[in-house]
Amino acid sequence: MSSKEETRRSDILVHWTGGKDIDRDYEDQEKPQYYQNSDARRTRYMERLKGTLKGGLWMKTKDVTLYPGPGQYTKLEWPYTSFTEIKARESRAHTQRYGHLGFGFSRKFVVQCSGGPVLYVPGTQELPESIGATPMISQHFTKILRVSEFLTNKTVEAVSVSRPLTSAVYIRREESPVHCKFEGFIKACRLEEFLRVSGYGSDDWRIFAELRGSIITLSVFVKPMSEEGCSYPFELLDEDEWRIPFVNNCEKFRLTGVVDPPYKIPFDPCDLKKLYVPDAETEKLVLADKNILEWSGDNPLDIELVS
Repeated sequence: MSSKEETRRSDILVHWTGGKDIDRDYEDQEKPQYYQNSDARRTRYMERLKGTLKGGLWMKTKDVTLYPGPGQYTKLEWPYTSFTEIKARESRAHTQRYGHLGFGFSRKFVVQCSGGPVLYVPGTQELPESIGATPMISQHFTKILRVSEFLTNKTVEAVSVSRPLTSAVYIRREESPVHCKFEGFIKACRLEEFLRVSGYGSDDWRIFAELRGSIITLSVFVKPMSEEGCSYPFELLDEDEWRIPFVNNCEKFRLTGVVDPPYKIPFDPCDLKKLYVPDAETEKLVLADKNILEWSGDNPLDIELVS
């Protein structure tokens, strides 16, 4: 490869939105007729655009699925948000699934938010479930997760083990003979000291809870090449997806105070490298909107039409 222009990869990572609510309502004939109106669809996309510019990207709580063995699965929940590396001119099928409003950022911005590309592994369309790589990789995650959960349960009481570690999620387990013996054991073998040096545990009793969170965070980056509902093998591999999972020490995240999304990722006008809108009429609405123009300030929006 002799020049940057020859690379198949896009310099921009795009977060798409609207496919699972705005577009789905627009195509659903059982919904009230209002939703099938093109102007109403544009209005909803404009509201989504202005809300995102003001508040940031949503980090919704989503399922993270682990496969302990053939025919088995464990569902956890963790906040994360997704991006695609597909170039806009190649993304028609992708926008049909995920939406026609896209926010484009540099790879550097996503990496600074603790994001990175997902690890694609064969799903059941690529290999039989009994030998698929998704179950095999998940088995390793599951084994480590079970050990960390055992250790966590010996030190804390889980108020909600499916959510990220915050002061509201775990409370210190009441002192008991079993608990005291266990704490004595981990101190005697210096496991507690080792984990703290490795970056786990602002409080002694939260060390293993934080370790559990790290395991789930890693599992967020594993994605099958296809899944139920895909039309052909390797379909999801074509998305070139990146993800930003919730991590405790990232200053980019803002706590919302609501259940979903629990966090948002605010961004400045200089961070938004590209804005993708559904059509020319929506572009006119964007360029005429006083609030959007005030938000962008000296950084004029680089707008591209999806269709």
